[in-house]
Parts: sequence; structure tokens; C-alpha cells
Amino acid sequence: MKERNQALDILKGFAIILVVIGHIGSDWPWLIKWIYSFHIPLFFSISGFIEASKYDSNKDIGIKRYIIHKSKSMLWTYMIWAAIYSVANALVCINSGDWNLLFRTLFSRGFGIVIADNAIGTIWFLLVLYETEVVSFVLKKLENGWITFFIILVGLILYMIGTRVVLPYLLQLLWIGLLFYQFGDLLCRYQVIHRILEWTKSKFRYTISRYGIWGVMFSLFSIVSLYNDKIDIINSEFGNAPLTIVSACGEILCCFVLCTLASNIKAMRPVKALGQETLIIMTTHFYINEICYVVLRQFGLSDWIKGSLVAMILWSIIITVMCYGLSLFIRKYLPFLVRFPFVTKKG
Repeated sequence: MKERNQALDILKGFAIILVVIGHIGSDWPWLIKWIYSFHIPLFFSISGFIEASKYDSNKDIGIKRYIIHKSKSMLWTYMIWAAIYSVANALVCINSGDWNLLFRTLFSRGFGIVIADNAIGTIWFLLVLYETEVVSFVLKKLENGWITFFIILVGLILYMIGTRVVLPYLLQLLWIGLLFYQFGDLLCRYQVIHRILEWTKSKFRYTISRYGIWGVMFSLFSIVSLYNDKIDIINSEFGNAPLTIVSACGEILCCFVLCTLASNIKAMRPVKALGQETLIIMTTHFYINEICYVVLRQFGLSDWIKGSLVAMILWSIIITVMCYGLSLFIRKYLPFLVRFPFVTKKG
């Protein structure tokens, strides 16, 4: 069995913490602006990196088999959780007597499981990532990188001229997914991180200085991102698109390097553990936080979280750990929530 890439687990753990903070820390606009500048692109790049690292072993797999494999995991997870959240939202609407909202929930979000023109919570990312991985694999099989470039270029041009296209299955986001997915693919195929680390090692004798130089570079790209306009990928808001792409790619590259440097640090083990359970944490954290926040409000503690940045980050970590525990429980006792339960002979 192939050993897990510890650096990627740390990277995913760091990314999922940012996602949770991004959905809880709305009272700190500058923090949200920074997180939104690269956290979802980072996940796309990680996925592209991972798939590229496995491509040699998967290159003999046909397109149909690959699509079935991805559908049994990623698409199945999206469908199951979309159904759960649609039913939960419908019950809330019935309880409140809001029949108009119930109608919209069932016919927009409920059927959105099928037509998916309306995002459901945070699981929209699973659908877009599924589409991105399938399209990338097909194009790689066709050995035609120009099609990928064309899709990204058309999406970028349409955005920059102010055209907002809404497509079924959130396909209007495919170009941004492909862009950063391909960035991760390139980082892996050309061994960019390894080459950077070798160069850094040759130029900087002490490990702390290596952290320092890449920490400074990450800070510079982060500062640049703060001068950008609002970024909210699900609503097709990419700020100044060229600036978004440059700053996000810079931040992502620095994250890859820093997490690789930190891969042997024992203190990073909790982050590694979170990185191994990002699927369920991504899927459930928003609703777990909503439920827990209601309890906090009953005890008059909600203002404590809103009034302190440290308290908010601490609360975000608590929610992340709770979702981690839930993920372990689901994988052991309810595995059908994350993977198609019926296995065929061909897998």
C-alpha cells in the first residue's frame, strides 16, 4: 500500500481550517477577504496535484471506468448530502409555515440534486470538483491541452467583459476549477515543489531561514490579495481576475512549499489528521456550526465569539474537531454516506 503524502495531508488540513473560519468569521471582513482569495483554489490545486501523481498508475483506465469510479465516491457523496440537507430545509420550512420557501427549497434545491443550478450549503464544491476531475481526465486522455486552455480562456474573457452566465450543474464555475486544478497538475508533473526545495536548501543553510523566506513571500502575496475586489467563487465573483489568479497561485505555491517543509514536525500531526477527513468536514461544518451556535445563543455566549478574533478562531477549531469526530463515526458506521454502497466486480 502506497504511503500517504504527509505534506498533502497537512496542506488539506490547513485548507479545511481556513474553510471553517471563512464560514464563521464574517465579522472580520479583512480576514474573510484573505481566506476567500485562495482557499477554494487551493483545494482545486491539491486535487490536481494528487490526480497527477496517480496518473501513471491510472493511465490505462478507460474514461468510462474513471467516471464510474469518481461517481461512486464524489458524486454519490454530493447526491446523498444534497438530499439530506434538502429534506432538513423542507422540514424547517414546514415547521415555520413558510410555504413559499418550502416550494423554493424543494423545486430549486431539491431538484437541484439533479439539475444543480442552486448551490446547497458548502457541498457545491464537491459537484464542481467532480466535473473538473472528469473533464480534466477526459482531456488528458485525448492529449489535447488546447481544449483545456480554450475553456479557461473563454471563462476568463466572459468574466472580464462582465458577462454572467448561469449554467446547469454549476458548469459556469468549470473554468476556474480547471485553471487551479491544472496549476496543481503542473506543480506535480514538473516536480516544481521538489525543485524549489532543492534550490532553497542550496541557498539557505538553516531550516528557519527557509521558513522565513517562504513565509515572507506568502505574506506578500496575501497583502496583494487584500487590495483585490470581493471574491466569492460560488457567486461567480472573482474580483480583478488577473490579480486573483496571480495572488492565488502565489499563495498556493507558498502553501505547498511551507507544508512540505513542515511535514516532519510532530506538532503538525493534528493538522495531518484533519487533512485525512476533509470530505466530511467540508460537507458538515456549516450545519454543525449552525446547530451549536443556537445552543451558545441560549446560554448567552454567542456575543463572546463575535466579539473576539481569538475566540472565533478557537470556536472554528472546535467545530472542525467535532466534524472530524463525526467523520470517523460516519466512515465506520455509515460508510454509505461517503461512498456508493453497492460494489460491482469491476469496482
